Amino acid sequence: MVLYKNYWCRPHLVGNIMLLQDIFKPRRDDIILATLPKCGTTWRKALAFTTTNRSRYSFSDHPLLTSNYVGSENDEDDLT
Repeated sequence: MVLYKNYWCRPHLVGNIMLLQDIFKPRRDDIILATLPKCGTTWRKALAFTTTNRSRYSFSDHPLLTSNYVGSENDEDDLT
């Protein structure tokens, strides 16, 4: 383990952590949802979407009832 900024990290992760800290520019409306695989990620994503958009849709046309994908209009895979 390596102590980096008062956190103990595995040595192979420190480079990625430093890179992420350099390129990640948080916005005021960002929500970070972190879970381990197979630990309710889809359910938590749906819950976060519903909570943040509760007044945007009526019950009859809510995306969770009409679509299998929960996402946002700004989904991006590129971190650069």
